[in-house]
Amino acid sequence: MSVRLHFVVEGHAEEGFVNRVLKPHLAALGIYVDVTMVSTNRDLGRRGKGGIVNYAHLMNDLVDRIKEDQGPDARFTTMIDLYRLPDEFPGMAGARPRPAHEPIMSSVVRHMAKRDGDPVDRLVHSGLGASGRVNIRAWQSLDEGATWTGETVFNDGLAMYSVLSVLDDRSVGMVYEGYDTTEEAFGPAIFFVRFDVARLDKGVAASPAASEPQVPARR
Repeated sequence: MSVRLHFVVEGHAEEGFVNRVLKPHLAALGIYVDVTMVSTNRDLGRRGKGGIVNYAHLMNDLVDRIKEDQGPDARFTTMIDLYRLPDEFPGMAGARPRPAHEPIMSSVVRHMAKRDGDPVDRLVHSGLGASGRVNIRAWQSLDEGATWTGETVFNDGLAMYSVLSVLDDRSVGMVYEGYDTTEEAFGPAIFFVRFDVARLDKGVAASPAASEPQVPARR
């Protein structure tokens, strides 16, 4: 008897792994695979795809798939990233301490160095806060990474990986993965923002309008 195996997965990486690796392998064993990404926004009939914001998003899609195929040869499974899984997932509350900010989805660059004749040593760090994959932000350190100050938010909404670079005019450029919610494009997108390090001296949790425009670099 053949088996239909339905995957509900967190994002594009998991979807690609299922389609490229698991699907052809399992097909040879008589197990036929399909994959659906978690829907993170169903407002106004639009479905945001990818990234688990809360437990309900995963359960809603999993229950939908079970209702669609109730045959005796149907099986269901999930593939999600356990890192930074929300505490509301069963068994996750209190399972591990939350860092002050996201240590993996981040970038650090040296902006100034006394050894090069600059007045201070300055590092700039970008990443996420402790509340999950939202609101990309930046900090600065004037003591070689011992402390980080001037936390400044650069977007309002879903965000993930970021990369920093010091530009020719000594401003800082940041490329990050965000989420485009315009009518023209709804889904993951790559954004670029340029900012002066003086903004980090104030540590303002600013909206995108308070900095240079967030430019979609790629969709």
